[in-house]
Amino acid sequence: IRLQADRSVELSASNEHVLVSADKHITLLCGGAYIKIAGGNIELGMPGKFTVKAGSHNLEGPSYASVEANSWSHSDFDERVRVVRNGEPVPNYRYAIVHADGARIEGVTDGDGWAELQRGLTVAGYSFHLLGPNT
Repeated sequence: IRLQADRSVELSASNEHVLVSADKHITLLCGGAYIKIAGGNIELGMPGKFTVKAGSHNLEGPSYASVEANSWSHSDFDERVRVVRNGEPVPNYRYAIVHADGARIEGVTDGDGWAELQRGLTVAGYSFHLLGPNT
């Protein structure tokens, strides 16, 4: 889909959020400046000055959207894996979930064999690895 306008294009969500998602990259351009999001990186470029206005700021270590989404109260997609052997749930078993963006989450199945719920704003792939009994 290509959307063009001679004047303005407005996109808004009155009660929820706006999600823009792409497999390769997202680029915003205006007045010679740009923001490019690709490969887990954000690149800013501009011919003028860069100003940040905030009551406070935090610069923290790296994170992944796939990991952060698990703490959000709402997500459009969620999935939970249950480990079963011979028709019976497998409790207290170590596992690793590796998301398509490279994030790795390790955990232990609960008493009913369930792994931690995985949330996201888009459908995203991950692999599930059994690591062995929790000793």
